[in-house]
Amino acid sequence: MKTFNRLLLAFFLLGSVVHPLQAAPSLTEMKKQIVCDCPSCGKQTVDQCHSGCARGMTLASELQKHISDGDTEEQILKHMAADHGEHILGVPSQENFWGRMAPIMPFAILMMGLVPMVYIMKTRQDKVQKTGGKSQPKAAPPQDDRLDAALKDFDY
Repeated sequence: MKTFNRLLLAFFLLGSVVHPLQAAPSLTEMKKQIVCDCPSCGKQTVDQCHSGCARGMTLASELQKHISDGDTEEQILKHMAADHGEHILGVPSQENFWGRMAPIMPFAILMMGLVPMVYIMKTRQDKVQKTGGKSQPKAAPPQDDRLDAALKDFDY
């Protein structure tokens, strides 16, 4: 049992020290991370871009060139952003303020809508508790006997 524990400890220590080798990125995976910026594609990724799009084919050939040069995924994304602008990346870069805020913004917008709603509901509940709420509607006056007789005799 002690040898098993030692082997397990050695395995975890070795696994935490040794970094796995990064495999070369595939063209299909890289096409999913680059956006075609031609007006006819409607800002789709290069892998979704229709086959007749010249811009999409140009971007795909550029990606293939970078892959054949042996660049890593991060290097390819940096080259593409430097050459064509950051708007071409499918996922914004996390290096600037807006890139870091992009994943957080949907939740921030949701909170900006929820906070006023909660405040309004709370103030209305407080007002109802202070005033006692709405009064009960008055009972309808009894109907006239002549009306009841006319409705019984009415032929539908």
